[in-house]
Amino acid sequence: MENAYAYVIDWKQRHAPKALSKLWQKGYNVRSARKEFNNGKRNYSKGSLVVLVGRNLDKTNAFKEDMKNIAQESGVIIDVFKTGRMKKGVDLGSSNMVPLKKSKVALMVDRPFNSYTAGQLWFLMDMETQYGISKLRTERLRNIDLDIYDVIIFPGTRSSIDTTVMDKLKKWVNDGGVLVATEQSAELFSSKNNFNDVDFVKDEKNELKEVPPIAYTKYEDRADSLGLKRIPGTAFYGIIDNSNPLAFGLTERLYTLKQSTNAIEPSFSLQTVGYYHKDYRKLKVAGYASIENRKKLSGKTFAGVKDMGSGKVVYLVDNTQYRMFWVGPSRMVQNAAMLLPSM
Repeated sequence: MENAYAYVIDWKQRHAPKALSKLWQKGYNVRSARKEFNNGKRNYSKGSLVVLVGRNLDKTNAFKEDMKNIAQESGVIIDVFKTGRMKKGVDLGSSNMVPLKKSKVALMVDRPFNSYTAGQLWFLMDMETQYGISKLRTERLRNIDLDIYDVIIFPGTRSSIDTTVMDKLKKWVNDGGVLVATEQSAELFSSKNNFNDVDFVKDEKNELKEVPPIAYTKYEDRADSLGLKRIPGTAFYGIIDNSNPLAFGLTERLYTLKQSTNAIEPSFSLQTVGYYHKDYRKLKVAGYASIENRKKLSGKTFAGVKDMGSGKVVYLVDNTQYRMFWVGPSRMVQNAAMLLPSM
């Protein structure tokens, strides 16, 4: 369109990250809105993509055809703006439109990290988002130059990592890297291993000297007793701070799939992006979780961002893309990989 000032993609659209990937593939300079705006016709959410014609003059003859193709291939709506002045909110030329740098992302794929989760994360980024990422084996962490990556995603693991590698990762984060720790890996990069001051919820210890009654549980009752302590796969009611770039494009309410009793203690030094409903009676939406576990987890953090030096650690305690059918929370992985390095 000859009189176009900018092309805009609302970040609330499910496939907006795929559109961003395609814009980068074609060499476009793209900006992301830190705040909402309204052009007089509709509202555009935080994170919305803005392609300024004036910042892409080398694409003048390709704009119309490229935008048409990207919209069709990605399944998004791309709106044409004839002016950068908005009726409400920030203008398109303001400092709240952050230039996005195409980030180089690596995914850990080898032992001791969960291969199932790694496969889901790879599918989310490589297939669903069509954003190429590198697969990184654990053995390479010791010798590889981490500075070639902007983001490293860690699937869940219950194992530890060599202290030398942990120190190397800590330096990489402090120098500007974004480390995304998912599921059990989240606790690995916490105060438990002196990585930072992020604390996970601890089980209350029985300070009584006498032996607790549960120690005498009959063999035939032990399966039921242990089952009460587990959360096998339950939908929990989550509250989201969608003013945080990690949650751009999400609503303020979210169902998260809980498969463990892991959670983070909220604190001012941690940006709590998602927390479980504070009322334990409203926490469980579907599935099973004992009252004890619901009380333990209510109000606790399941998604957060910790600033470390020039970089960040992203904590995603629950599986955000379980088997690629439970994909609501997966936007946080896409945001961590594609937006956070520039924010």
